[in-house]
Amino acid sequence: MTNRLSRFQAIVLGLVVLLLAGAGTAGLLAIAAKQGYGRESFTVVVGYPEVHDIVPGTPVRIRGIEAGQVVALDYPDGEGPILVRMQLDVKFRDKLFGDAKAQIQPTGLLGSKIINIQPGSVSSGPFLGESLTPIPTPDLVGLAAEGEKTLFEIREMVGDVRSALRKVDGVVETEAGQVRGLVKDGRATIQSVKENSEAVSRLPIVRSYVVNATALLDRPDCRHEVMTYNALDLFEPDTAILTESGRVHLNAVANWVKSQPNAKTEAVVVAAYESPSLAQTDSQIEQLTRKQAEIALAYLKSQGAHKMGWWSRRTMTSLGLGSNGSPIAAAEKLPANSLQVFVFTPQ
Repeated sequence: MTNRLSRFQAIVLGLVVLLLAGAGTAGLLAIAAKQGYGRESFTVVVGYPEVHDIVPGTPVRIRGIEAGQVVALDYPDGEGPILVRMQLDVKFRDKLFGDAKAQIQPTGLLGSKIINIQPGSVSSGPFLGESLTPIPTPDLVGLAAEGEKTLFEIREMVGDVRSALRKVDGVVETEAGQVRGLVKDGRATIQSVKENSEAVSRLPIVRSYVVNATALLDRPDCRHEVMTYNALDLFEPDTAILTESGRVHLNAVANWVKSQPNAKTEAVVVAAYESPSLAQTDSQIEQLTRKQAEIALAYLKSQGAHKMGWWSRRTMTSLGLGSNGSPIAAAEKLPANSLQVFVFTPQ
């Protein structure tokens, strides 16, 4: 037996169907309007050496206002720039001028990008054609590298002053009165350089690259374990080039670090000379141990030592101590050139 709708029920059902159809149509029209369909538009082009995370559909803004989107990327046949084609709402054509520029900018916390157009100045005349001038994306890594280079130069200055002071100390035995003044001046120089170094290390971009050895290794509130190797068992002599046997040793270290159960554990890779080498200056030793620690840390990460799950990561830091030795006293005498891996667990 079939139940038939009453006249009133049929009318209500028809109205519901019409409302749903109207809502669906309005949604499609809104999406089409958002994508620029059905609107009059014009095309502009800008060339970049690299276009990380820029894809068709990437938003384009003029002075922060949504104006269009990227529609295509044209890869050059040779070494020329990658051409980014953008479709803008026609109402913005009169808002652009002859010296208009475009820059790729990050937005949000997930690393997404937009293209922001600076419309230019009225004095440059109206915008003709379709080409915009590109603005280079800020290279924070390059700025940090420059800061690190400056710090390394300062460390070399400190090393030279220390060498000078060692020579002065030998003269003190016979020229005590005169040399005291020189020593005082030398120490004042070291203090001045140290203050300048600390000032540079506090710069916003540089400070994340500066490592405080004592703060990293002297942790009274942590339990620590350590694995120690002679650097000659890991690297080619006086280099930071890993050998095959060195990779085997570091594989064992990676497995040891990954086996730590506490999610709050941190690992510090330390390379150091116990005593200065006669064949190398202090700055050369510091540079060598820093690179050895960095290479060892990079290899451990390549083996997944920093991973603690799908998303969480263990903090791991490299530290080259040069001829200063380890701030943590070893239970036995270390090799002249050693590499240690510390694991710290908060208590």
